[in-house]
Amino acid sequence: MVKHLRLKHSKEFELAEEKKKVQSLPSISEASVASTTNTVQSNIIQALQKKKQWNIDDHRSIRIHKIIGKLITLDIQPFSIVEDTGFNELIKDAYPNYKLPCRTYFSQNVIPSMYDELFKDIKIKISAENYLSLTTDIWTADTAKIAFLSITGHWIDLTKFSQETAVLRVIHFPEKHTGVHIKEYLQKGLETFEIPLSKIHLIVTDNASNMKAAVKNSGMSSIPCFTHTLQLCIHDSIFSQEIIKEILTLCRGITTHFNHSPIACAKLKSIQQQLSTVPHKMKQDVPTRWNSSFEMLQRTFEQKVPLATYAAEYDEIKLPTNYQWGIVEKLVHILAPFENLTKKCGRRDETCAQIIPSVLALKVLLQKASSSDIYAGIMTMIDELIKSVTKRLDKFLLNKMLCVSTFLDPRHKLLYQHADENVIKEWVEEAWKEMQGAQDVVDSDSDNAPIVKAPASNGFISIDDCFKDVASMRTGRKQSERRSEAERELVDIEVVTTDIIKKQTILKSAISQEIDNYLSLPLLENKSSPFLWWSKCGMQFEKLKKMALKYLTAPPSSIESERLFSAGGDIYEATRSRLKADNGEYLIIDTFTIEQRVKISEFYFENGRSIVAMQRSYMRHFNVRYLPSRPAIMNLVTRFQEHGSVSDRTRSGRGCSERTHENTEAASRGIEENPTTSTQRRSQELGISRSSLQRIQRDLDMYPYEIQLVQSLQPPDFQKQLNYAVRFQRTARNDNEFIHKLIMGDEAHFHLNGH
Repeated sequence: MVKHLRLKHSKEFELAEEKKKVQSLPSISEASVASTTNTVQSNIIQALQKKKQWNIDDHRSIRIHKIIGKLITLDIQPFSIVEDTGFNELIKDAYPNYKLPCRTYFSQNVIPSMYDELFKDIKIKISAENYLSLTTDIWTADTAKIAFLSITGHWIDLTKFSQETAVLRVIHFPEKHTGVHIKEYLQKGLETFEIPLSKIHLIVTDNASNMKAAVKNSGMSSIPCFTHTLQLCIHDSIFSQEIIKEILTLCRGITTHFNHSPIACAKLKSIQQQLSTVPHKMKQDVPTRWNSSFEMLQRTFEQKVPLATYAAEYDEIKLPTNYQWGIVEKLVHILAPFENLTKKCGRRDETCAQIIPSVLALKVLLQKASSSDIYAGIMTMIDELIKSVTKRLDKFLLNKMLCVSTFLDPRHKLLYQHADENVIKEWVEEAWKEMQGAQDVVDSDSDNAPIVKAPASNGFISIDDCFKDVASMRTGRKQSERRSEAERELVDIEVVTTDIIKKQTILKSAISQEIDNYLSLPLLENKSSPFLWWSKCGMQFEKLKKMALKYLTAPPSSIESERLFSAGGDIYEATRSRLKADNGEYLIIDTFTIEQRVKISEFYFENGRSIVAMQRSYMRHFNVRYLPSRPAIMNLVTRFQEHGSVSDRTRSGRGCSERTHENTEAASRGIEENPTTSTQRRSQELGISRSSLQRIQRDLDMYPYEIQLVQSLQPPDFQKQLNYAVRFQRTARNDNEFIHKLIMGDEAHFHLNGH
């Protein structure tokens, strides 16, 4: 054929050859240049194969299933995302051969499969470790009215000596929140992972009595959440002064005003821009959220100048007086250490070894503040803070497990200990014996170490300085005299340790000798990682390293469970609740942008309130065929007239129940601490309705009068009752008219004036 073309069609052949040389493209496939019959047939088959959709069980489909499953879980998306038009178009364009399954396939196959893989991985990791600690909490989804019990696990990897954390279970909890039921569901969660109780070092919970009872009855050791206890200290004292109550009420009013008015927010933002201040929004405090009162006070004080400008121009809010502003500043400075410690102990890389140093530093700070004139005006609150900290936090100082944990942290050792050094060493030895199976463990105790009062300062007190004061009290030297990090690199510690061991001349037990050698080494910098230190230097202290693998597993707080339920709040949001038909109109309005909503209102009034004329103007302006319906227009206009805004309003209907786990815990705690407070006053303090508080009291089997006269009786009261009964019988036997002179009633007190 080529010979024929060259001889008979030479010109055409030469042109074809030149064109072939010029247009030789590497992207052209063999199929496009082949000329045989078999090759052409193969191209057709390949083209059909490219357009054929993959089977749902195809390995390529399974890979994309998992990618979409990760999208749903990591980004907290609803299963219905696979039915969204935009998502379907994206998948179709990216993977033309992939057929997107329905939402049921993901909820019943893909996500459970991913969960099973993760479950097996976590179970293998836990089974390889000797000890782990837990955190647990209960949370109720307001939108779905479903309660959950969370269990998170914390352990130290044996090979890398690094912290590991995992969510073990989030169990549906339909039962009443009693200690018996919580214990039952805790055991179910542990049985799922086949975790024996002997493997659990500590479980961290909140301060609720039902949680404490559940853990105690389960046979596990527990500590209360440190950050939650700090919050209780704040709540105990912040309402002790009337002026502070007034200031909090003022700040709530200011914050509420801006939170409920988009127009006011826009005006404040404009003022902030004019004054070149930080354009932060106001923060509202929440009774059940930690440190929210502090954040509200801090933000209000930060925006003092913009708020004053706004109040002078619009006269819509009431601001604190100059004296009250001074109180706000002092409150922010005295509460800031609580906020700092909350954040510090909420870090994932922190351990329970940080609790005792934090308590001691906090007590030093409050003692300094009580003797400083700069805090004049809030001394009553500071005194109440000192009482509350002593009452709630002193129990941490002599907790044996926490003392041993602090000792095993190379940043602290004995530096921040409250108990006597010899007692701490004895506790460490006893803890080692317990780990070896010894049963004859003797408890020890010690007197409280005095806290040195610092002289009054001219400036506000820093919590960091208080940590240094605690260290200097213990060692008799300043923190700055400790060896610098450059002088004691981790690489050189093995050499130092070897020299110390050679100098030991007194025969001691192996654990005692390890303790002395460990204490002879310099302290680690506070910013350094204790886990890195143990991974590099632990070979010199085999017994103490094994103890560290147990005692450094526990976190200082249950914030991991709080973080978990924060994600739960995003999952159980309103968009995942079933909608009624009556709410369909709201969804129609939601399809319009803010600009379109504004134009709808504008065109409506410009055209003399004519719906038809408004729709024509709308169509010409946006060049669209889809027009807003009459109900949508009227709802939007009514909203604008009533609220001055076209943004979405709060949905109508019955509000969320206030009988939550947090409110129940707060009510129970308040009744135990002060049973004489009336239901009305307690409901105001908790920020819930009186009827809700009464229902909570009935759930707790607590009723008026019984709370004060029966449930709060002290041990001496029973002897008084017995003495009264004996005296009553004696008087009745001696005086036959005595019974007829009695007046029976249900009042606790009587007065001669009849009241």
